[in-house]
Amino acid sequence: MQKKIEYPVLVEQMHAYLISRGINNVSKLTLFNEMVKDGMINKNGQPTKKAIENGLIEAADYNDLNPIQQFKAYYPQFSAVPDKFFQVDEQNNVLIGFKGFAWYASRLINDENASIQELNATKQILALYKQRGLTDQSEQQANSLIESIDRLSSAK
Repeated sequence: MQKKIEYPVLVEQMHAYLISRGINNVSKLTLFNEMVKDGMINKNGQPTKKAIENGLIEAADYNDLNPIQQFKAYYPQFSAVPDKFFQVDEQNNVLIGFKGFAWYASRLINDENASIQELNATKQILALYKQRGLTDQSEQQANSLIESIDRLSSAK
């Protein structure tokens, strides 16, 4: 079974940004090493003073971000999901509908670096969407995504 390496938030955010721009061939490990080498982050993943002073990394005040941006900052795996798939309720909770989660699941299935844990968690959430009720077309899509995850999980 593949062990999942936890990368610093800045590495996850940079990786998600690159993927959103169509750059899929950079591993998180390579990205981490390059960011350390370039002085953007230290070996613990924290931004360096030099990086902040030179504008390579902004010191973010998450309170200045809208709720969707805050959500994406805390959960960088969703940073590539277009904002149109998110909603904000009256309590400022960020919600992602089935179409948005299906978009995310499709990207994850095609990510060769996706871990079994990520795939299984995605499968569980897809099953929850099904339990809560979906249109026939959305349920077919959920079943197809779950089948793809099962094939990938058995191959890993």
